[in-house]
Formats: sequence, structure tokens, C-alpha cells
Amino acid sequence: MKTERNISAISSGLVFILYALAMAISYDAMRSLAAANGYAGWRSYIMPFIVDLGITVFSISVLRSELLQEKRSAVSGWVLVVVYTAVSVVFNVGHVA
Repeated sequence: MKTERNISAISSGLVFILYALAMAISYDAMRSLAAANGYAGWRSYIMPFIVDLGITVFSISVLRSELLQEKRSAVSGWVLVVVYTAVSVVFNVGHVA
């Protein structure tokens, strides 16, 4: 039991580190893209949070819905995860192009 708890703690920590690093890279790209497209000042700084944290919030919503066996809610959550992920990918690729 203790080994399982340790493995869960280590994997959770590593997932968080991976998430934080990926979000930092994505944040920089999307902030630069927003600034280059007329979102000046504070708006260019919050736009990446709206997109990337949206993915996180909707993913947690899907997890909650699955745990509570709320299938309809899980489906709508998955749709939002896919849409926000696609937006993030488009914005990050748009920054490179």
C-alpha cells in the first residue's frame, strides 16, 4: 500500500512538472501572438491563461463526470477539451508560422 502511494505521489508530481513546463512554453507563444495581433497590455497576458486553463478546467470536469457516472456531462466536457486543445494548437502553430 505504501509503495502504491509513493508511486502515485511521484507520478502526480511529474505530471504537474510536465504540465507546468508545457504551459510555460504555450503561454509565451500565445502571449506573443496575441500582442502581435493587437491585444495590447494586460489582454495579451491573460489570453493564454483563458485557453490553457480552460483545457485544465474542462479536463477536471470530465474526470468528475466520469467518477459520478454522468455520461451526458462527460460528453460535453470532452467536446470542450477537444475545442480548447485545438484552439491552443492553432495559436501555438500560428506563432511559429
